[in-house]
Amino acid sequence: MAAVPSTAPIARTAPASSTTPVAKETPNLKNIFQSKKEEVKTETTQIEEPIVELSEPVTKEAIGITIRNYIDKFNPSVSVKNILNKPFVLNDLTIEFPISNKVETSMIQKNEVEMLEFFRKELRNSMIQVGYKYSDNPEERRPYTSTEIFAAMAKKNPNVFKLRDQLGLDTEF
Repeated sequence: MAAVPSTAPIARTAPASSTTPVAKETPNLKNIFQSKKEEVKTETTQIEEPIVELSEPVTKEAIGITIRNYIDKFNPSVSVKNILNKPFVLNDLTIEFPISNKVETSMIQKNEVEMLEFFRKELRNSMIQVGYKYSDNPEERRPYTSTEIFAAMAKKNPNVFKLRDQLGLDTEF
């Protein structure tokens, strides 16, 4: 069956025309920047509280205790614990930790803010800084293979060579 077209007229509404012209405002860069300057001025007029500087004397022993307290309280990663447990150097008010590579640097920098805050609060000295010193001689690597273990033992005690020869042992297998 074919569709029969409708003979009823379709009512169309004309868009409402306004008799008053709409004024389009073009952006004015001068006004935009001036309003931003006013916002900045209002932000900088706030009164800041005075910062109280603490400056109690710091000893190496007190820093060692504070480092152990930091490890106990914040429980950092094993790598950060190893770095903090290494012997540190105290230069004036800067605590220098020995670092052997860039990975260790990035790991300790992740905790640096909370570590500094904790050290300053516990030691009651707001001038304390944390530094890193790349160690020239990295720690010797631990021997794993039987040959490496034998070489390390022989380095400590040359009599191990005599014992090997007397017993007829083969260290390379």
